Amino acid sequence: MAALLTLMILPWLLYSHTLKFESVLDDQEYVLVNPLIHESRSFHYPHDFKAFIEVADKLTISTDYPVNFILRPVSYFTFYLNRCYGGVETASYRIVNISIHMMNGMLLFLLTHRLLGRTAFSASLALSAALLFVVHPLATESVTYITQRFESLATLFCLAALLLHLLARASESKAMRLLLVAGGLLATLLAMFSKETGAVIPLLLLLLEVFYFRQTLWSGIKSVRWHLLLLPILPALVLACHWALKDNLNPLQALNITNSGLQTYSITDYALTQVCAWLSYLRLLLFPVGQNFDHDYPLITTPWDVHFLTSILTILMLLAAAYYLHRRSGSSRLSSLPLCGLLWFFITLAPSSSFIPLPDLFAEHRSYLPSIGITFALAAIIHLWVSQSPTVLRRAAIMTVMGFCAVLLSLATLLRNEVMRNRESLWTDTLAKGTNKARVWKGLGIAAVNAGRPDKALSYFKHAAENFPRDLECWLNLCSLHLKMSQCAEAEATSQQAIKIHGNVVLLLHLHALSLGHQGRWQEGEKIWKVILSQFPDDRNSHLCLAEIYLNNGQPQIALRHLRSGEKSGPLDTTFGAIKQQLESQIASLP
Repeated sequence: MAALLTLMILPWLLYSHTLKFESVLDDQEYVLVNPLIHESRSFHYPHDFKAFIEVADKLTISTDYPVNFILRPVSYFTFYLNRCYGGVETASYRIVNISIHMMNGMLLFLLTHRLLGRTAFSASLALSAALLFVVHPLATESVTYITQRFESLATLFCLAALLLHLLARASESKAMRLLLVAGGLLATLLAMFSKETGAVIPLLLLLLEVFYFRQTLWSGIKSVRWHLLLLPILPALVLACHWALKDNLNPLQALNITNSGLQTYSITDYALTQVCAWLSYLRLLLFPVGQNFDHDYPLITTPWDVHFLTSILTILMLLAAAYYLHRRSGSSRLSSLPLCGLLWFFITLAPSSSFIPLPDLFAEHRSYLPSIGITFALAAIIHLWVSQSPTVLRRAAIMTVMGFCAVLLSLATLLRNEVMRNRESLWTDTLAKGTNKARVWKGLGIAAVNAGRPDKALSYFKHAAENFPRDLECWLNLCSLHLKMSQCAEAEATSQQAIKIHGNVVLLLHLHALSLGHQGRWQEGEKIWKVILSQFPDDRNSHLCLAEIYLNNGQPQIALRHLRSGEKSGPLDTTFGAIKQQLESQIASLP
């Protein structure tokens, strides 16, 4: 009971000060201002995947939003509940994130205690392992970074599924065993629909059956057969999303469904790079120095690269040593945990760090679930070492060392959270550590805008647009800031240059029309908004701008028609809503 109480209190001591932190760039885009989270009807998408994905065009947002929504509805539902009861204030979102991290620590303690053996020393060791997980600075992204609830929530259901499986295995009551198996299947489904990482749960269960419980492969498959039947669900969803986007069911193309950033990677290059990334994650777990919110990780393009060769050799040596311990120990389950932990680490990294190309080569939050495998492995190694000479002194020494490590890691977590306090501190730290990406300069620019330093923001956005011209957001940010600073001629020139590079993108056309209008050329702007509506009849911005034009020209009926059309994609703000009500009253009173 005291152990669980400790695991409940510690995360709040480490993370409660983050409740007032600013959101970062991706938090804004994917959660706080994501139009799909505004209404419960967004969760009706299973009726028509294609129509749901096509809503991105109507809302002028990336198709990545609805695809993410389809694949991770459980996580997005928790974001929706946060929005309903807490609005866009970040505190309520982080309260949920910290609570999830706390529960993960408690579940890890229960799971580790059961795997190590239910003795007093095993309980102490399991508590220490869970504490190290809870206080580790590598977990900060999955807790403080609101969007990465995807990672921590999937981990919560994964740990629950494994614990329920172990309890079902030990249950002597058939009814209770069936209930626990059903609970485990539900937890597995919830993990899968929180993040794609949940798809590995059946493989983790099979891993424990074969190596920890030492069953034959066929017996292990029989033991987890119901979980294995869930494996095709996520691949089928990915194929369905790909079909909705591309009108074909090509599995190889579906692997690249998220590989659509500024720089795309081949499957081979991405896979070679991830072998090196595996060791980088392991190094940060064992020695968390040099953390970076946005690593500029080097791409490996040949298997003869020295970094790839040394990485694959090191991984094989670690696996060989763990397998030797497993084989040498005979029937000892404890001696199998180092191998299980290492295989857990690699299996849980597979969805994000194998051969399926993602926009980022390396991201620290991906190590959240894999770190649990390393926790198992280290706890088992320590237990085996102590059991060779189980003296009170040796046990006390181990507990003292682990306590000292927990204090150091706690301090590192507090310092890491200070870096994530706001956009400026976060992106300044990222830039100082050698990352030169468009995302960094955009983040610095937005931070400068929020801090009331538009001239500084303008220099950041100009640098981003000049050095990363293929990034559309760089141009959108620069053009928008020119308009905000009443630099309409500069906004016109910027939007024209961006259109030459990116073509007739709706948002660029809209900003170009605004730049013309603010120079008194509203007729030219009107033509552009009409062109936009001829291709995208539900474009909200165009309808609202035209409504304003027609209202000023003394054409209230046409203005009202555009306001009603703009309202179809979501509620109008206070100003436009009041104008709409006033126009409706005026027109209704006409003879």
